Amino acid sequence: MADIAVREIGLRLGVDKTEVVSFDDGFIFVGEEFNSTYPLTTELHDVQPPERRTIYVATDGAYVRVEGGQVVVSKKQQELLAVPHTLVGGLTIVGSVTLSSGARSWALQNNVPVSFLSRRGSLQGWLRGPRLTSPKVLRRQIDATSNQDFVLEMARSFVIGKLLNCRVLLQRAVDRQHGPRMADAADEVTSAVESARQATSLETVRGFEGSGAASYFGVLPLLFPDWTKFSKRVRRPPTDPVNACLSFGYTLLSAEVVGAVTAAGLEPSFGFLHQDDDNRPSLALDLMEELRPTIVDSVTWTLFARRELQEHHFRKEDKTSAVLLTVDGRERFIRAYEQRMLTRFKHVVTGASVTYRRALLVQARQVAKAITTGKPSYAPIAWRR
Repeated sequence: MADIAVREIGLRLGVDKTEVVSFDDGFIFVGEEFNSTYPLTTELHDVQPPERRTIYVATDGAYVRVEGGQVVVSKKQQELLAVPHTLVGGLTIVGSVTLSSGARSWALQNNVPVSFLSRRGSLQGWLRGPRLTSPKVLRRQIDATSNQDFVLEMARSFVIGKLLNCRVLLQRAVDRQHGPRMADAADEVTSAVESARQATSLETVRGFEGSGAASYFGVLPLLFPDWTKFSKRVRRPPTDPVNACLSFGYTLLSAEVVGAVTAAGLEPSFGFLHQDDDNRPSLALDLMEELRPTIVDSVTWTLFARRELQEHHFRKEDKTSAVLLTVDGRERFIRAYEQRMLTRFKHVVTGASVTYRRALLVQARQVAKAITTGKPSYAPIAWRR
């Protein structure tokens, strides 16, 4: 019957690409998962077009414009990249790159977030469309972040999610024969998780987060080559290749999480685990916690373990102690980071197959739902061993 109907409109079915399937068995079409429960009734899920990609422009002197329905990147009249604008979900600009007025208008009109990073990889700012936070939701968010009981429950969930994922990374290291110290550290992180579950104050939750993180970073250097001289987490500035990757990765991730928080109708400045502070997206930092080990730490470990990043992919900044990625090193890291963000998994709340990038919005909507309903319920993304 299907073949007859298709022929009536002048088309034909490709035998090698055609298959009869059922919703009971489930199938994936244009990046969306269909099954017996589709469409999902949960408020956290809606039908999305095929996954759009983020373009990273990190070539000094490059020029970004929109022309002929494409986002075009060029330098000195030489075209470096041209992508249909319908496939572009975001722009990340690194260093001395020019964004044309036309590209800026296109991004604003189509709610395409643009993030601006310095040459050193620090976040300078964002360009967002005219999507505004509802005053009603904003008042509820401020009230929620002023409610000690609400804050405690939400902060506890963020910390537990982070520590559980830290533990899984250590357990995977144990599986790869990195020594009993990893197993001991994983046990210490487990203890911190159990203590955080019983914490009765925000300060106590933060204390157990700190102790769990100390155990985690205390053995993390064992995963990296000696030449990196990585011994502890150093932020500003990063003083070794591993910290250079972690800092750059966290910056990329924070820019995306801010976009997800804004898209969910929330104000990034008002958080739970992280206190309000000028020029700090506290809520975005809250949501980042569970994803640091899952995305950035994992990508960093993999790149060094596979020797895709080596000594010549890093440089020391003149007159400072900063160690930064070279242009080639940065491209390698961005490629691995992007691949990780497009990795699909089954989301525990929606039951849908989502990418990590899509999951950022789903998690932000969980927070929005908690705020609007007054019920501090949040399920972090738990990494499987």
